[in-house]
Order: sequence, then structure tokens, then C-alpha cells
Amino acid sequence: MKHCFLLLGASSGIGLALAEVLVKKQHQVVLVARRQEPMAALQSQYPGLVNHYQLDLTQPSISEALDEIYSLHPEINRIVYLAGWGDLNANLDLHIELKTQELNTHSFTKVAVWGTGVLSTATEAVFVNISSLAGLRGGGFAPAYNASKAYQINYWEGLRQRATKQKLPLRYCDVRPGFVDTDMAKGEGQFWVASPKKAAKQLARKIAKKRAKDVPEIFYLTKRWKIIAIILKILPNWLYKSL
Repeated sequence: MKHCFLLLGASSGIGLALAEVLVKKQHQVVLVARRQEPMAALQSQYPGLVNHYQLDLTQPSISEALDEIYSLHPEINRIVYLAGWGDLNANLDLHIELKTQELNTHSFTKVAVWGTGVLSTATEAVFVNISSLAGLRGGGFAPAYNASKAYQINYWEGLRQRATKQKLPLRYCDVRPGFVDTDMAKGEGQFWVASPKKAAKQLARKIAKKRAKDVPEIFYLTKRWKIIAIILKILPNWLYKSL
């Protein structure tokens, strides 16, 4: 079974790499992002499988804009929210903190509510969010970023519980990347850095499964980061805050 993916924030990094992997597997993709050129280039390579739309996900009327796109592609049954922003901010610049929240929490929530509505009646529906390993604990170098990713992780868990209680045929998948070589990867001392292509291949294998129930509810990208996640969860506060 081939799916139709709506990729939100797909003009660079993991998003653009994921789109290319999916179309090579003959899935349809609908790309949405602010930067049009990379999306247009991919559509020119795969005109029968790719459609793209230029859209700022922080605009106030985002739900209405997505409604228009969905009306053109009612076959969409899998949504991937890849949009995100953050910056190192040890000096607590308020502008950076608020800008981070605008996309990572406010726009994220609008899209989450919208996507839940349209996917609730879709076949083999899966809603994927790219959160972050950073959401597992607070971060002194980027407080708002870590906090926003913690919000996403908890929000997805809440939607998953809601879907279970209401018996909705909708799978929520929380993807938690470690370091990936994109514009978002900032700071020194990075290790296990994956290329966008490698990350996209692992991601596609998980979310493009034929049956929605076979898509994992939580997984780490790349797989080895699950080890770090376990360590982060058990580190006591007195030790973690001194790292």
C-alpha cells in the first residue's frame, strides 16, 4: 500500500531528505515550507509524485491555509511535522526564547489540532512529530528549545491517550532525534552526528509501513540515541545540573 504524506517544514534537512526517500519508494508527498526553491526542484524531478506549497507555518491563519491544501489532496493519510527552530541562548535573550516558542509550541499546537481532525477519518492514518532528545531534560544553553520539545513530547502522549480512549483509528508517532547534520545542530562537543540522508532512511522505514499499527509510537533517530535517552532519564538532578 502506498501512502500520501504531508510533510510540514520540508525544504531542508531531514524533511527534504525524507521527501526524496519516500518518492523513490513511490509514495506521494505534499511538501509545505517557506522556502520554495528546494521543493520546486524535487517536484521537477518527480512531477507525478510531488506537489509543493509555499507557506509560513507561523501565520495566524495556518489552519485555513492547510484546509485549502487538504481540499486539493484529500488522499493524505500521513502527516509529518518537521518544522522547528531554536538557538543557543545561555544569555537568555527574550527575543530568541519567544521566537522558539512561536513555532515549536504555538504553531505546533495549531497543526496538531488541525491534523488530528483531518486524519481521524483517513485510512491507515499516522501523525508523526519530530520532537527531540533535548525534550527529555532541561537545557541551560537553550532553555526555550528544550522546554518546547518537552511540550511536544507530552502533547503527543496526551493525544495518544485521547485516541486510545476514544478508539480513534489514528496512530501518533513521536520521533526523537539526537544530533543530525542540519542547520539546527549547534554547539560544540557533538557526537554520533548523522547525515540527513541516513536519518531520513531510518525515518522512512518506520513511518511508511503498510499498517498504521506497525508504526512505532516512540523511536529515536538514529537508533543508538536510545542509549543516551535511558541515561538522561535516570541521571539525578544534582548530577545533571552540573553537566
